[in-house]
Amino acid sequence: MRILAINRFFGNDEVPTGRILGNLISILCRQGHQVTVLTSQGSYSSAASHNSTISGVTVRRLWLGGRFSRPISWFLFWFQACILAPFLKWDRCILLTDPPFLPIIAALTHWWGKRKRRIYWWTMDLYPEALVASGLIKENGLPHRLLRGLNNLGMFYLDGVISLGPTQKKRLTSYRFWQKNPGFSLTVSPWDYRSITSVEPARNRFLRENDLTGCRIALYAGNLGQAHSYSELLQAARTLAQPHPEWKIVFVVRGSRCSGLARQAMNMSNVIIIEHQPEDMVNDLLWAADVHIITMKSGWEGIVIPSKLYGVLKTTAPVLFIGPLESEIAQEIKRYNIGSSLEVGSSGQDVARELIKLASPRRERILPVTPNDGAELIAGFITNQSEKSRRGL
Repeated sequence: MRILAINRFFGNDEVPTGRILGNLISILCRQGHQVTVLTSQGSYSSAASHNSTISGVTVRRLWLGGRFSRPISWFLFWFQACILAPFLKWDRCILLTDPPFLPIIAALTHWWGKRKRRIYWWTMDLYPEALVASGLIKENGLPHRLLRGLNNLGMFYLDGVISLGPTQKKRLTSYRFWQKNPGFSLTVSPWDYRSITSVEPARNRFLRENDLTGCRIALYAGNLGQAHSYSELLQAARTLAQPHPEWKIVFVVRGSRCSGLARQAMNMSNVIIIEHQPEDMVNDLLWAADVHIITMKSGWEGIVIPSKLYGVLKTTAPVLFIGPLESEIAQEIKRYNIGSSLEVGSSGQDVARELIKLASPRRERILPVTPNDGAELIAGFITNQSEKSRRGL
């Protein structure tokens, strides 16, 4: 079977969507399918403009012209993908959400007479919902209605949707053309197939290179964008400064809110801000934490689902989530008993108290690390469904 996958990132461990798409495609290739990927660049910082074949996968890299802002890069990629996809040779197509609004390809493919093909949407982040949550557009305003209309039109011609959790699926079911039959949707949590092996503190390069050996580390590692908060952590740092000087709140981050964090933490000696680390430092970074921290602002539940949870599960450190208690992350933490969750806006005293509680004593193991079958489930969903099961006939 010929399969087309479309996402702006592919195959590089630095970008979660590219990494798990690479996992899925490796499964599809192992099953004997021919896979073509429309993508642009392998990481946040590198780009390529040539077509290539990687490990038997045909990779077509779309032209983005240079270092444009994200909206312009999104549009350039989206426009080229919409033109190319209907005319490429494929039997199944899987669309991700970078850039947003790719489901319109399903409508374009149908209009061009390619009706026997099947198209699936794998929802990582939800747009325009994210634009509403960030305050860039108003809910039910004209831009919001137009952008939802793009998704709605595409959804009418989709053969299936893969969501990351029940809260995200609930948001998707509000679309007019969401199909009610059970074969239309699949819910699969994110995963992390990387081998994140144990690193003892005495051998930990991250601790040594950043003069953090012997400290208690509350680690926030990953993206710090519009969906994420940090004010509760800065308040906790102030609370911990005098009675617990051994505690350091460490941010290893990139994203739109990094400059604001740096300004507000400028005179706080127990808040450490470090640039994003290379992939060969991941083991040391994740095993440096006494407590891992994930945050999410109110209103973002189901819109974004931080995938970093599934990497930190491979360490023995607990997780503190500060965010909506109905979100997928809070539910996963409760389900596996791997830490605790606090509401958005919790006081610095509450956060500090929870950090100390979680870190003492440090657990030997939180969750047995077993191979995640997410890629196999999705591969089966897009390749083995019959027409009757998809349409509920």
